[in-house]
Amino acid sequence: MQLSAAEFKTNCLNLIDRIQETQEEVSITKHGKIIAKLVTIKNKTSAKLFGHLKGRIQENEDIVPDLDLNWNEDLKTDP
Repeated sequence: MQLSAAEFKTNCLNLIDRIQETQEEVSITKHGKIIAKLVTIKNKTSAKLFGHLKGRIQENEDIVPDLDLNWNEDLKTDP
């Protein structure tokens, strides 16, 4: 569906209810050009801050090469 900004302003609350029920997308135009789209959020879980990439990232190998350095934390050096 495509509406002018003036039509959207007049029917905003009714359009929000309609879109929630029908999952329809509304394009809002100004001077004949699309300036915004009104859509429903289909998957509320994707909006979570933490955990939304769980199962989507794969670790293939260590990106830092092994430098073969021996680390001795007890070794003290004076500057």
